[in-house]
Amino acid sequence: MAERRAKDVGAPQWRGRSPTLALALCCALAASCGGSSHSQSTAPTAQHAPSVAARVCGAGLRAAQAFIGAAAQMQVADSDPANIECLLHGEGIRLDVIAQASPLAWTEYDTTVVHLAQAFGSPGVHEPSHLPHPVPGLGGNATWVPAQGELVATNGTQSMGGSYVTTTVTRSSPHGPASLTVATAVTRATVASAPRGANPGPPPS
Repeated sequence: MAERRAKDVGAPQWRGRSPTLALALCCALAASCGGSSHSQSTAPTAQHAPSVAARVCGAGLRAAQAFIGAAAQMQVADSDPANIECLLHGEGIRLDVIAQASPLAWTEYDTTVVHLAQAFGSPGVHEPSHLPHPVPGLGGNATWVPAQGELVATNGTQSMGGSYVTTTVTRSSPHGPASLTVATAVTRATVASAPRGANPGPPPS
């Protein structure tokens, strides 16, 4: 018996500790796997937001589609946020829309209107189709020039910068909606979504 106890005392003891060791290894592995899984699940996903120009032109396209068909197409001709240009076409109608973010948006608009009135409204040269015709429903600063097929508008004021928008309509067919109707809808959407220029500084003293 003494000899057997001596053998038992001298025998390796790893059998008695193996469950604890195995449990520790499993926990370590589980923690490692869990950490890896967590890092993968929270990794950011790259998302590409549409550019400012694409957003503005998209707003104009959606407005145009109500008049020139759902198949109407859009092209961003200039993506500069300060000078966005959109080309829209469908059903024999093309629109060239330019939105300029400017501290002097109202001044640009006013200069255009005054020039047209002076050039084509004098007694010697009176051409009604070239004269500016006010367009209601666009905040008071909108003018349609029939001879040019162009609608000019701004949301700027004398004290606030804004966007100076021109919408020019050309047609390959006399059928379909009136040019002014389409231009008004597209201009309204463009003015609402286009970037505004900074407010002008105080006049020089």
